[in-house]
Amino acid sequence: MATRSGKPWSTAAISLMLKNKAYVGTYERYGFMVAGNHAPLVDRAVFNAAQARMTKPRAADVEAQFLLGGLVRCVRCDHSVPGLSRKRSWRRRDGTQATRVYRYYEWAECPRRRHSQDRQDDEDVCPRWRAGELEELVKERIASLSAEALDLIVPRDGDADLAGEFRDALRAFAGAVQLVAAGKGDLEHLVPELDALGDARARLRNAGPARRSRARLRRLVRDHVANLAADLDWQTSRDAVYALVDHIDVTDDEVTLIYRDAQDL
Repeated sequence: MATRSGKPWSTAAISLMLKNKAYVGTYERYGFMVAGNHAPLVDRAVFNAAQARMTKPRAADVEAQFLLGGLVRCVRCDHSVPGLSRKRSWRRRDGTQATRVYRYYEWAECPRRRHSQDRQDDEDVCPRWRAGELEELVKERIASLSAEALDLIVPRDGDADLAGEFRDALRAFAGAVQLVAAGKGDLEHLVPELDALGDARARLRNAGPARRSRARLRRLVRDHVANLAADLDWQTSRDAVYALVDHIDVTDDEVTLIYRDAQDL
């Protein structure tokens, strides 16, 4: 069975289909969205459950998780570049079957990538990086920072960052309300932002006073760098990168790390 274009089904094509809001009656084009535009083919609860299932990490497969998930951005369009795994299978000369999983940082839904026959023909297509190469490069960049550069970083610091998280959640909720008020969505689009706002408010309310002395922040930065260099478990490395790096700008051949509250590193 082939897709509408006659090509074999791929994980990217299936992902696009599962995320398509047209199945729940929403028309979306050129950034404009109209809820209830036509009769839905899929129940909203089923659609939402599918979205939650796709975004939930597989705890049993730690190796499949991406160290830089949520941090990588395309310089050209400012879109997040998520981690993506692709499985390839082939038959060896001796008749046995072989399978290998390739891991990339790539926005598979990039419209230029999807509509371009050859991504090299389109200079504006979002970049693709092998996951291992990009993650090692980021580790090396952090490990090479001078003591003076490290002193400029203000890391994410547990409870001390909760006020900022609450402000971000409030801003996201306000933006969603504006979209719904403009007729570009329905009330169900507010549920994720409202839940996130409630969680942030609860964490902020239950947190004690944060201590953010300069000496303490310096110790945190150096502890995170040491943990990353020691190549400990995935979660420890992830916490270190997430604490030190605000985001990572990428093109096809350039990587720029934007550190937390740092200037001119």
